[in-house]
Amino acid sequence: MKHLYIFNEDSVAAAYGIGTYVRELASCLKKRFAVSVVCLFSDRHDKFQTESVDEIEYIYIPAYDTYKMNNSNYTEYNNKYYAGVAKFMRTYIDLKEEIIFQFNYNKQGVLVNQLKMHFTQATILFTIHSMTWTFAMNGDPNAFKKSVKSGNEDKIMINDLKTRSVYEAFLKEQELFRSAQHIISLSSATYKLLKNIYKIDKNKISTIPNGLNDIFQKISAKERTKLRDYYNIKEDEKIFLYVGRFEKTKGFLHLIKAFKDIVKSHSKCKLYLVGSGEVYYQEGLKEINPFFDKIILTGRLSQKEVYKFYQIADVGIIPSFHEQSSYTAIEMMMFGLYIISSNSYGLNEMFKDGINSQVVHTSYKKNEYEKKLFNAINKYLNSPQTEILQLQEKARETYEKNYSLQIMYAKTLEAIAKLKPQTRKV
Repeated sequence: MKHLYIFNEDSVAAAYGIGTYVRELASCLKKRFAVSVVCLFSDRHDKFQTESVDEIEYIYIPAYDTYKMNNSNYTEYNNKYYAGVAKFMRTYIDLKEEIIFQFNYNKQGVLVNQLKMHFTQATILFTIHSMTWTFAMNGDPNAFKKSVKSGNEDKIMINDLKTRSVYEAFLKEQELFRSAQHIISLSSATYKLLKNIYKIDKNKISTIPNGLNDIFQKISAKERTKLRDYYNIKEDEKIFLYVGRFEKTKGFLHLIKAFKDIVKSHSKCKLYLVGSGEVYYQEGLKEINPFFDKIILTGRLSQKEVYKFYQIADVGIIPSFHEQSSYTAIEMMMFGLYIISSNSYGLNEMFKDGINSQVVHTSYKKNEYEKKLFNAINKYLNSPQTEILQLQEKARETYEKNYSLQIMYAKTLEAIAKLKPQTRKV
């Protein structure tokens, strides 16, 4: 039997998209494989520990020295930690197993190489959840391509530190991606970049968008009213919902500025911002002032609480400057919300204006993106109910056709079938 080892980390990303991906991947693949989730930098235990939950093994490997981690070179510490993890796994794993290592973090190159050295028979499956350039270039693929071109032609200016750092990150990612036997790309745009810019063999790449198990159950009007009462939401108030990290690239500050103008003329509107991010949380509080009764920062909530908000919200807003295959977007479609989305990298594959959403074009010009978000929200408030219901139904239909867990499961099985066991070196 094949044994799949999924590597996760205790991090911000693990609390959001990657954590959801690991949970969904493990839950569906346990039907076909032995599955172990390796939790690195774990703070749940102060020493190595394992537990079995719902037929999935969880292996907790704590950071070996928190003091050193906080007071040393971050990259150097990580590399030493990963090397130690690989050596430990060598003593823990049965070499007779047909081993598949699945990775989710671009910074784990050392871990990948160390495990390949210790487990020469293992196959490597890598899922790309993000690329470094998307943060530096605000999701602009053309700016990224220009940086790579400048680097390849050795034309980066000495003082152009941004382009140089993007190019150096690109080279590291290219090496990492080439070291995998197979890559899962979450979007077609990333597939094209891998093939054309990173020069990865197209036969090594499978495009598999994220998928979610369908847990949506439509509640009655009476139940919805009761739930809204619990959160002190009046029956005639329109509820707008943002879910995600509080970061600059998520566009949530632009959304706050736009919504401040909305409530000046539409007093029966509220915006709930659900998520976390200490620095930008404080920025958000400053920006909201004095509309604290209309724009509410909830902080991070449990999945159960977030799903309650999906049940009572009227509109879901995704103003990000870049995504891969957003789980927030999938959740909003699954719950059949009216969705206002940006046209950014990744999201432009999920949403089509007037088909399953209202799409807003991002902008970096001062105040322009806020105006566009304002206009989109205002358009919703003045749209006939038939038009609103049509977009809601199409959003739900898009989830069913493209983003269910069953579809992700079937496509992932096809990708794993392409993995050929490596010849063990003695």
